Amino acid sequence: KGHVYAVRAWKYLGETDRVTTVAPRHEAAVFAVLPAKIDSVAVDAPAFVARGADLAAELSVVSDDVSADYVLHVEVVPPTGVPRFHFKRNLLTKDGKARFAFAFANNDEPGAWKLRVTEPLTGVTAERPLTVR
Repeated sequence: KGHVYAVRAWKYLGETDRVTTVAPRHEAAVFAVLPAKIDSVAVDAPAFVARGADLAAELSVVSDDVSADYVLHVEVVPPTGVPRFHFKRNLLTKDGKARFAFAFANNDEPGAWKLRVTEPLTGVTAERPLTVR
C-alpha cells in the first residue's frame, strides 16, 4: 500500500494497494507508488543574479516522508520562456534535499528569468522568479 500517481497524467490517485485502469490501444499506463504524498517542491534561491555570476539554490521535496530518493528536474528559463537544453539538469535528492548550481554567462540576456523545478513522477512543480542583471 502506498501513495499512487498516474505518471503520464501527473495525477494523484490516493493511498491504495490497487489500481484499476484501461489503457488506450498502443499506449501504456504507468504508475508510481511512493511512501507519502508529495505536497510541494520548495525552491530557496536569490531573487537577483548578475550576468557572469553563479546561481546557487537549495531544493527540497515537501512530504511527510522524504526517506526515498527523488529526482528533481530543474530548468533555468530565460525571458523568452523556452529553456535551452544546457539550461536543464536532473538532480537526485538525499533526505528530500538537493543543491543546484548554475553559471550564468556574461552575455546571458538580462531580465526576468525563472527557476522551474519539477518532480517528474508526480508533476509537482515550483517556480522561482529571478532577475538577471
